[in-house]
Amino acid sequence: MWLHRMGLASMISLNNLEMRRIPHKKILLQLIKGSLYTDLKITEDIKIFSIHVHKVEIPAVETTYWCKTIELPYFSEPQHIVRYENDIPKASQGLIHHMEIFRCPGHIKRYYDAPCNSETKPEDLKECREVIAAWAMGSTGLTFPEEAGIPIGGLRGKEYAALPKPNGIYVFASQLHTHLTGIKVVTYHIRNGTRLPDLNRDNYYSPHFQEIRQLDQQIQIKPGDTLITTCTYDTSQKNQVISGGIGINNEMCVNYVFYYPKIDLELCKSEVSIESLNIFLNTLDENEHQQNYNSLVNRVNNITWKQKNVDQLKRFYENAPIEMHCNSSSGTRIKNSKIYRFPEIIPFDDQDDSYNEDCSSNDENVDWFI
Repeated sequence: MWLHRMGLASMISLNNLEMRRIPHKKILLQLIKGSLYTDLKITEDIKIFSIHVHKVEIPAVETTYWCKTIELPYFSEPQHIVRYENDIPKASQGLIHHMEIFRCPGHIKRYYDAPCNSETKPEDLKECREVIAAWAMGSTGLTFPEEAGIPIGGLRGKEYAALPKPNGIYVFASQLHTHLTGIKVVTYHIRNGTRLPDLNRDNYYSPHFQEIRQLDQQIQIKPGDTLITTCTYDTSQKNQVISGGIGINNEMCVNYVFYYPKIDLELCKSEVSIESLNIFLNTLDENEHQQNYNSLVNRVNNITWKQKNVDQLKRFYENAPIEMHCNSSSGTRIKNSKIYRFPEIIPFDDQDDSYNEDCSSNDENVDWFI
């Protein structure tokens, strides 16, 4: 945080600051870049093109996802995308939370420019699943290292490798992502039960500053390794349970991982087993004499979250089976990938994990995220 004197008669003491009485401005920035960080040098062989969505009238609803199909420039020979960044007009910067660009199969040539959930959206656009760029509030873009890039143009075949590669993959950048109540995000790296240095960690995460961070060094992920992304939320100012979902007032816990060489893995996501969750809630209903609700969110919101129930829910999440969804760019599950697994115990690290003691809200003040 920077303090601007703005006419103050004396130097501002950093002791016992009363921020409400001092004119100030908060600027979010990353002062120290990872050693892999590099700026792109524009040379004659680099071509730049822009993708825009024009004249969108934003509906009077809380969250809008807008989809538009755009034909990319034609390249007869294979090229590689080596950098992308946002190009948002100043008047729109406060309205856009995040953007993603998905590559469509070559046979899809439908024009569409409307809300993503509209009934008029062509069915075959569901095949556009391969993410080639992702941006969120606070991000300035990403320059790829010399040995990596996103292929574009030419006669594209299956240029990705079979999963897994013997030497694994190399991660060079990462973008942590939650919605409005996220305050801390970390991705742990586990190999054979041993905790390696964290893939990425932000103990002071802000949903308004979602930088794509290039790592200090490339991290090798070997076959059999486990990546666990954990988010901490502060919902102490909320009066109801926050549910997972795509709305800005729902929550999610995401890490966009940038790596090479390419493999046929588009995403890995997980959630607690719904079957196990319903069994657990049935037990709470019997103990608390709650009536049945058709909606899971309504059901959870109508439970009296006494400390006993909070403790039981915490134990449930620590031990309940997790449903895994590891999919290829076609949207289908990776062959032979696990569907169910149990939570892993993450070895404690005194230096990194002791932060939890000071910053996290008490259980009594935090509504649980389901």
